[in-house]
Formats: sequence, C-alpha cells, structure tokens
Amino acid sequence: MNRDFRAVCLWLAVSVTTGEVAATEVFVESASRLDASITSVASCATSAGEYRVVVFTRGFEHVSSEVYLQWLESDEGTSRVRASVVVAELSAGFWSAGVPVVRSRETCAFEVPATHTYNLEAARFFITPTDAGRYTFRRSTRK
Repeated sequence: MNRDFRAVCLWLAVSVTTGEVAATEVFVESASRLDASITSVASCATSAGEYRVVVFTRGFEHVSSEVYLQWLESDEGTSRVRASVVVAELSAGFWSAGVPVVRSRETCAFEVPATHTYNLEAARFFITPTDAGRYTFRRSTRK
C-alpha cells in the first residue's frame, strides 16, 4: 500500500470516528434536556408534512395526561417544531393517555388509547392533523 493511500484511510477513519462521537454527544445533550414527564411520542410523515404526538403524564393517585400535536419541518437534517397545540379533549385532567400509534400513514391519523382517571373507563381517541395548528378529533365507541 502506498503511503498516501494509508494516510487518506487514516484520515477517513479519524474523521468518521470523531463525527460519530460528536453526533452522540449532541444526542446525549438533547436527551438530557427532555422533560421527565414525557411518557411517549409517536411520529408520522407524509408528503403534506411531518407530525408527532407527545404525551406528558403526571400525578400519583389520579394520573392524568397532557397530549400535544406538533407540526414539524425539516431543513438539511435538522427538525424544528413549526406549530404545537394541546389536544384539549385529552388534556383537561380526566384522561390518562397510553402510547399513541399511527393508524393511517396517508393522513397521519394517530390513535391514543386512554383511561378515565376517575371512573377507569377505557376509550380510544383518533387525532388527525389538518392545517398547521388544527386537527380533527374523534372518540371510538369500540374498545
């Protein structure tokens, strides 16, 4: 192997390793800033946009959740929140939300199972993003 080729290989190895370490440090830093009350997140992307549902859960005897729907935008590998709204129907202190699931990749409809914090009634809710800052909401009668 010629000396120049070995030097290039060594440079590439160091660059890749250093880049991976730097990326890992960025993710560790970002993760350390996350609110400890975030219990689950689900995300979906379509040609119309990128969306996620974030569930915060608080409480001890009467656990309740705050659910947010967010519109994201990406630019050159980084994402930012373009709009964020509380899903009021699930965030009034009466529901403990479970893990959201994407039910439709075409519309990014999210299903959120929840339990009423006082009477323990189980229900399923569907949230579909529309324009930035708006959504449709539906409760399923099926368990």
